[in-house]
Amino acid sequence: MTEYPLSTSIHLTWDPSFRTSMDSQIGRIAGAGFRRLDFNFLDYCNSPDSPFTSEGWEGWIDSAGEAADRYGAKFNQAHAPCPVLSCAEDMTLMKKLCRRAFIGCAKLGIPWLVFHHIPDPAKYGSGLTKFEFDRLFFSWMLEDAHRYGVGIAIENLFNGGEAGGVRLNPVDYSIALADELCDPLVGVCYDTGHGNIKRYNLLGGEKDTTDAYANIIRIGKRLRATHIHDNTGDIDEHIPPFMGTIDWKGVMRALDEIGYEQSFTFEAHNSVYRIRTAGLDDSIIDSSIALLWQIGDAIIHIER
Repeated sequence: MTEYPLSTSIHLTWDPSFRTSMDSQIGRIAGAGFRRLDFNFLDYCNSPDSPFTSEGWEGWIDSAGEAADRYGAKFNQAHAPCPVLSCAEDMTLMKKLCRRAFIGCAKLGIPWLVFHHIPDPAKYGSGLTKFEFDRLFFSWMLEDAHRYGVGIAIENLFNGGEAGGVRLNPVDYSIALADELCDPLVGVCYDTGHGNIKRYNLLGGEKDTTDAYANIIRIGKRLRATHIHDNTGDIDEHIPPFMGTIDWKGVMRALDEIGYEQSFTFEAHNSVYRIRTAGLDDSIIDSSIALLWQIGDAIIHIER
């Protein structure tokens, strides 16, 4: 039974006003027990006030690395800017911010950067099919992946797509893209919450399986990153494990069977966000982060 390094996205303590220092954000997470961190660049790509979009962005990333060092933590994976928010229809901006994310990963020693595929190529003025455009987009991203020595992990989303005349569900679409690119710096990120959504995908393709064990087994050795969170199968809730319907023993059995070698990384930010927006005391937020760590520690040691 493998004990996977337990990690969380720093989205837990994200401040949309950008006034809170990285030292404060990372200190709270490390204080709860986490020693592995996911850098969510997506949080920082939709505002001119963001340190990531400003001229001093490299120094800001350095400050995150220095804060992690102070608290005995390190970054293990990251989330790239995506075709939403400010990047929804601007490919030039997308490429610029993704390059910054690659550079940031190189600075912080992050081996895998998680990417979404492109929902609608027409928004970028392209007449290519979705699969053709995704293949082109990731070929652009691969140039920087090799330049900076950072891998690309393609995430399973809510929608799949068509490839080779076959409609694929979200997990199989990510697999098909990774296999098409056929590069050691390309793999898959499995998002447990996305994989648990029971509704049909947005492109009218096949329904995704809700069996996390089967999804992970299909991905197999391609798995390079995880987004761990739960839901009840209807919407993407980003809540802690055991508060939804995912079979966590099945998840852990599958990770063991495929020989997964990376971290068990939470993306369960609503465990904190809903408390914060309710205006509850900061001490309750700290308790919620600590509870998330305790839940994670229980899962990675669970009897499978």
